[in-house]
Amino acid sequence: MTNPGTPYPPAPSAPPAPRSPALGRWAMGLGITALALGLFTAVGIVLSTFDLWRGPTGAPLLLGTLCGLPAFVLGIIAAVSRRGRKQALTGIWTAVGGAAAVLLTITLLMVIFTLGLTALLVDHTP
Repeated sequence: MTNPGTPYPPAPSAPPAPRSPALGRWAMGLGITALALGLFTAVGIVLSTFDLWRGPTGAPLLLGTLCGLPAFVLGIIAAVSRRGRKQALTGIWTAVGGAAAVLLTITLLMVIFTLGLTALLVDHTP
């Protein structure tokens, strides 16, 4: 039905254009890169702690951070704005996984050395 004052019915609104999932894909790519660099850094920290490898661990850690932070931010933006939500969530979780790998490795090594130092001190007390 039309209003008596308008000669034509209202035109139907056009459906919204589909949003590109490119932002989610960027978040996923950066997150996977951050995860790979985090795992590489974690393995490098363990190997260099026991003098099995003398390679750089600072550069992969810095690159992992520079990939992980934008992956986290882009992932949140893409998930909220529905621009590649599944890829965005993958990017967020892989970025967090890369940071967690490094932090858990450092924490585990600190616990191991603390226990070792404690055992050494207890063993040498008169």
